[in-house]
Amino acid sequence: MTRLLFTGSRHWANPAPAENYIKRAVARAVEQNFSIIVGDAHGVDEWVWRAAAEHKYPKIVVYGITPKPRNGAPGVYLNTGFGPDGEFPLTGFLHRDRYMASLADLCLAVWNGTSRGAKYTYDACKKRGIESHLIEPLVK
Repeated sequence: MTRLLFTGSRHWANPAPAENYIKRAVARAVEQNFSIIVGDAHGVDEWVWRAAAEHKYPKIVVYGITPKPRNGAPGVYLNTGFGPDGEFPLTGFLHRDRYMASLADLCLAVWNGTSRGAKYTYDACKKRGIESHLIEPLVK
């Protein structure tokens, strides 16, 4: 099964084009029966969860670095950044992003043109030789 990593920006001057793109991309992932990998941030990550929920799609795993999901992320949640006791962070978000990249077969980055985390994850996938697509909806 293809594992599709969604990554993207949290903040958008005009979020509608990016959110609409995500809805279509998730619908296509559902049609293709892809497993979805995503983080637990607002913006693109959250749009991915919501779109998957609209399809009642169970093949989504949300990754974070805190003991519980941030921002109300639903579904299967895996904590990649805390020790076994859950009390202290071992690493940060960039470690989580590299970890997600290591799991992916395909990457779709929906970028606002400035977000460092989204671009970092996209670049991590490219360095691993993973087919990766950088989408900049209405960013000029």
